[in-house]
Amino acid sequence: MADYYECSVCGERFDWEKDTDDGNSIWGCEKCYEPFCKKCFVEKFGIEAWMHMVNQEDLIKCPNCYSIEENEEE
Repeated sequence: MADYYECSVCGERFDWEKDTDDGNSIWGCEKCYEPFCKKCFVEKFGIEAWMHMVNQEDLIKCPNCYSIEENEEE
């Protein structure tokens, strides 16, 4: 049986093991542990920020935690 998680931003439900047909997927924030979807992150910060985070940063962060850290760096 699949494990389902709900995006803490938009409320969409996801199977943890599978991406949706449109390429969306659920992730877990490594800072606050809230589940969030790729689509919500990309809508807020853009695909470039997403790619940088997943490929070059130490932690995967939800849109809220990412926003807090971005504001702290300014």
